Amino acid sequence: MPYIVCDGAEEELDDFVDAPEIEVLRRVRCKLINDIVPSNLIPYLRCLVPKDESQIRAEENTGGEHKAAIAFLERIVKKENWYDDLLSALRNDQVKQGHLAEMLDTELMKYKQELERKEQERLLRRQQHQQERIDEGEAMTYEDSYSDGETHTQGELTASPPNTDNSSDKPTQSQDSKADDDDDDDGGPTPSKLPRREEHGDPIEGGQYQPSSPPPSYDDVMQQDSAGRIIKKEGDDDQGGSTSGTKQADGNHGNQTSGHVDKENLQPQTGNLHGSPEGKRLTYKQLEPRGYQEELAAPAHNGLNCIICAPTGTGKTYVAIMIAKNHMESAWAKQVESVENQTDTADNSKPQKTLIVVNQIHLLNQTYKRLKTFLPLFNIAKRSGVSTAKIQFEDLAKMDDIDIIITTGGLLSNSLKDEKTSLSMFSLIVFDECHHAMKDHPYNMIMVNYLRIKNQCGVTTSASSVRIPQIVGLTASPGTGGKSNLEAAKTHIKTLCSNLDANCLVTVQDPQNKEELLRVCNNPGQVSKSTPPRNPDPFMQTVEIMMSEIEKRAGFADRFQDRGSQPYESMIMEEKVKAISSKMQDVSTCCEHLVVYNNALRMSNDCRMEDGLKIIDQFYNERARRGQHESTKIESWLYTVYRRKASELYEISQEEEKYPNPKLEMLKGTLLSEMDDNSGEFRGIIFVKTRSLTKAICGYIQKDDTLETLKPTPLTGVKGKCADGQMTQAEQDATIQRFAKGDCKLLVATSVAEEGLDIQECRMVINYNHATNEISLRQSRGRARTMHSKLHFIGDTDVALRDKVNVFLDQQMEKAVEEIQKIPRDEFLKDVMTIQSTLLIKRTHKEEIAKLKKRDSDESSVKFYCKGCNPENLVCESSDICKFDDTNHLIIDADIVNSKIKFREHRDSKKRALGLKKIYCKRCNEDWGNTLVPPQCFPVIKISSFNLEYSNGARKRIKQWSKANISLQSINILPIPAFNIVCEEND
Repeated sequence: MPYIVCDGAEEELDDFVDAPEIEVLRRVRCKLINDIVPSNLIPYLRCLVPKDESQIRAEENTGGEHKAAIAFLERIVKKENWYDDLLSALRNDQVKQGHLAEMLDTELMKYKQELERKEQERLLRRQQHQQERIDEGEAMTYEDSYSDGETHTQGELTASPPNTDNSSDKPTQSQDSKADDDDDDDGGPTPSKLPRREEHGDPIEGGQYQPSSPPPSYDDVMQQDSAGRIIKKEGDDDQGGSTSGTKQADGNHGNQTSGHVDKENLQPQTGNLHGSPEGKRLTYKQLEPRGYQEELAAPAHNGLNCIICAPTGTGKTYVAIMIAKNHMESAWAKQVESVENQTDTADNSKPQKTLIVVNQIHLLNQTYKRLKTFLPLFNIAKRSGVSTAKIQFEDLAKMDDIDIIITTGGLLSNSLKDEKTSLSMFSLIVFDECHHAMKDHPYNMIMVNYLRIKNQCGVTTSASSVRIPQIVGLTASPGTGGKSNLEAAKTHIKTLCSNLDANCLVTVQDPQNKEELLRVCNNPGQVSKSTPPRNPDPFMQTVEIMMSEIEKRAGFADRFQDRGSQPYESMIMEEKVKAISSKMQDVSTCCEHLVVYNNALRMSNDCRMEDGLKIIDQFYNERARRGQHESTKIESWLYTVYRRKASELYEISQEEEKYPNPKLEMLKGTLLSEMDDNSGEFRGIIFVKTRSLTKAICGYIQKDDTLETLKPTPLTGVKGKCADGQMTQAEQDATIQRFAKGDCKLLVATSVAEEGLDIQECRMVINYNHATNEISLRQSRGRARTMHSKLHFIGDTDVALRDKVNVFLDQQMEKAVEEIQKIPRDEFLKDVMTIQSTLLIKRTHKEEIAKLKKRDSDESSVKFYCKGCNPENLVCESSDICKFDDTNHLIIDADIVNSKIKFREHRDSKKRALGLKKIYCKRCNEDWGNTLVPPQCFPVIKISSFNLEYSNGARKRIKQWSKANISLQSINILPIPAFNIVCEEND
């Protein structure tokens, strides 16, 4: 059974498998490329059409027989009945290559026998596992029956525990929280049935609440899954009420079993030799590049490091496929020629391997599917920080038979940092959305590693044993770095070129290709509409009275203005840090509550007042459910402040028609106008800032009779907390498919839909009170792809001004790119080298200072105090904490576990089925994290739940273990627990 606790995103399972004939062809492709003569075979093949024949013969004329053989195989596998047709042609008396047909048949028989053997072994292991569970007296669930760690797909090459990095693609570990006020949503037992909203708790005279009665709850509000169906809440029944999308991903947790590297898992594990219940057969497609795509790919085909710039929606991913295909096929041809000539060059000693690096997990899966669709001759694998496959990324990089690997920047950066892999293992590296390669982003950390290798090898790398990979970057906009000055914008772009070691900046220049690009790339009309705030705003006035009272109690009355804004939250968080350092528990607790009220005001400003109230209600409902609302005097007082105004806030929130939000009215008018203009063909995307706002906007539209036909659906990223709008990869894919089919006509999305996601046929994009930078502007604009589409901005006056600035910066970016392309090549390369040298010196200096600081600050004795308790309530010291598998931070001491920790059943049905428990502070019910899975159910604590006191007396609250600078004991083998877990009944 696995020990790793994963509370983050899930990497989706493949929804297709390759036929055995395809796999066999990959195994013998070099032999076929060397031996077959396409011109001899073509007359006897019924599956090829005249266009295929002309393309293959053209390749033969320009590239020779080997290139023609590659083109022949690449085209024939995409035809129906290609295998039988090929064998028949090989056996033809005129062709006389029957030995190749026999070789293919023999290999296919061996492969099918191999698949059958693996399937039998998998079923046997499953039966043994089931029997072991039965013998142990444990109840079997559907999910448990697949917990043997088997992967039934080809792309997931089976593997290791989740990656131990702190990168953007890392799953949220139970012990790590994104923010102090962003603890795990599943941090407690199944919720009790609190009174419904209409009951208003226990009112007393004046419409106020008795402090001892439960607070009003929004828990009974119906929830919808990604398909818009009404579902039950978690804990409402014995099944946990999971959605169809979640159910699809349920089987994935069983793949978390650790195990040895098993190369045989490279093959699809299925008993159905031509497909499987877990996957469907691929429909392969022929890559037919447009003229402008060939122009964009040309410098990379010639071996140059380059940055390719093209608007969103113009097929940059296809350009990447073209580059990878050309790079690998050229290597195959050289390999065959060297074998034929019995030569062995330095290039030939290391097999060519392409690495495609993406910024987010959803882009990894999307890119993987596209490559599999267009490149059936290639062995393609993927890995991210949440992969549960047995074969790790580093092992894939060493495998000679893997052609292309797709990974995330975070995983690669950490692998290089830990010296588990080397960039010299790859011959080509492609960075998707390469504009991120700045400052401390994982992309830039990867390139710092590259530049150091390059400098060590010197200018002439041909004689070196270290291979320097070709670098290609893809982006819709290199950006300006927020610089409005043209020269500063040019410097920013040159810095990006230096970071990526780019020899040129590639855009479409050919006049005919430009015309084609303009036909493909729609330029939507832009409409900006600024709105005033809600006036009057009784909700804000009431909440501000409550905040003023809390501020006075905290000792900083009248010091802060602009409640309901990001600057206010930043100032409160600064006060919180000071309070923790000074051991002022009451002040830090007040700050935590003020942040919640501030978020409620921001939500009310963007959506309905009831959505703002929901944030406050959920916060206090959860504390009351845990019993945390009465754990200290300050908590009781804060709870009383809330309860005194709860009824009044509710009454106000029900008068939305009397106090409408101007932004929502403008949004409604815009949607109705666009619906009239586009009739039944309407598709639109609304971009908002937060996941919680996607749900709120969807709720508003669904409630409006004139807009409900749009069937709005949230679209968010695959990281974060479920209650805050997290989607699994399967749910995200299903949502996009529903949008494409018209089952859902409106997406309400976070920035996940801006960058790289393939969303077609969108007629309208609205940036709703959301303006980030010029790159995001161009990306969101690129989502409006149909003719006569529009890009709208709706928001506050200050945000509208920022949107106009972004429009200007985008124009400056285009001018800067044009001027840089006019610089003579030698001068441009000299500028790039100068910037590189300066940046490397600064980076080295920065790293040396960081090492010294870490050495000086690394401590072996740090005291852990529960953040929810009295500041003197010591829980443990760092010497009581052990690090297991580099990701889990455990308390093993039985005395501490028995005296300090309270156990409850996990609210998440999947984790509950695995035997995971939630852990809480015995004194104040603060959520501390999870346990490991049985039988070693040691508590796994999250550092954000504690105040840390260092040897100098300073107290801090740390969000991630990696930032704590604490020396901890590492263990590889877990002892037998010396404590018994007794779960308390749910509240």
